[in-house]
Amino acid sequence: MEYVIQDYKKPIGVATYKTVEDMPEHLRKALPKVEELKKLINEDEKNE
Repeated sequence: MEYVIQDYKKPIGVATYKTVEDMPEHLRKALPKVEELKKLINEDEKNE
């Protein structure tokens, strides 16, 4: 497969994403809960 960039002044981007539901179970269990993340963010904002 070949790609040709004709105009360097225009941004190009390709993105993919997966939701938590798409993750394997062992990875989901390793992630912190939303409440824990919110608590960490709030603590960090207070320290600034």
